[in-house]
Amino acid sequence: MKGKETLLLALTLLALFPVDAASKDPKLPDVEITYPIDGQTVEGVVDVKVQAKGKGLENPQLTIRTDGIGTTFQLKDCVVSKSTGVEQVFEVMYCKYGLDTKPYGGKKVELTADVKDRNGHDRDTVAVLVSGDRAYNGERSPKEYIPDKVPFQVYGLVRAKLMAAVAAYAPAQIHPRTVGDCYRPRRAALPAHAAPNAVAV
Repeated sequence: MKGKETLLLALTLLALFPVDAASKDPKLPDVEITYPIDGQTVEGVVDVKVQAKGKGLENPQLTIRTDGIGTTFQLKDCVVSKSTGVEQVFEVMYCKYGLDTKPYGGKKVELTADVKDRNGHDRDTVAVLVSGDRAYNGERSPKEYIPDKVPFQVYGLVRAKLMAAVAAYAPAQIHPRTVGDCYRPRRAALPAHAAPNAVAV
């Protein structure tokens, strides 16, 4: 008789305080980075895509980690829809983030997505390799700091300054044509204001 009373009490409590099936489901929440995939080589701007399942999904975050340093921020480009599973209704969240891989050239980058719901949180991590040269000081490669045309532009500017500085005192002017690696001088009449300071050669 005592056993029947205990069973009746248990059934009554279950009826009054039903257990949410999702709270007992170890699969929820579930987070997955659907793109890029683990081990993939990427370049340019990559759309990192995250999918999460659960109830009361919130606070989706993405962590970018390279060289032992990580940066975590909130994912804002997200949409949530409802889906029906076995004996329960849960939410599905889709998030996207455009990752510019230029600062990570030649490096291995870890991407970790983390999403919370009323039962806890889940995360997923993938590691990708960014193609290209390793970044210089985390920003740009040496080639980008010194464009090909810069040395020639600097040379032309310095040469023009020097020519202007000595023109008033030189008894000969520099001929624009070159012979090998040297410049051919030619005689020129001295300007009136330069004559007192010039030395004939």
